[in-house]
Amino acid sequence: MDNNILYEKIYTALIGMSKEYSVNKVEEINMVENIGIGIDTEDLIKYLKSKNNPLFEELKKINIRKEELEIITIIITNIKGK
Repeated sequence: MDNNILYEKIYTALIGMSKEYSVNKVEEINMVENIGIGIDTEDLIKYLKSKNNPLFEELKKINIRKEELEIITIIITNIKGK
């Protein structure tokens, strides 16, 4: 899967989670990904910040743990912020 498509899906999920849990500024994201995916955390941070959404202005860190999951699966386990 093209990384931009994957990043857009992550972006959309983060927007929804932030609204659901009343997070106005995301500072850190924790995710689990399938062993075969290999997301570059710096690229994902740049992508999220390039959307010019104030939600990600203070994003500093993305932690990714790898597990045996279904192919092309990413689970956002936690978002930290204000």
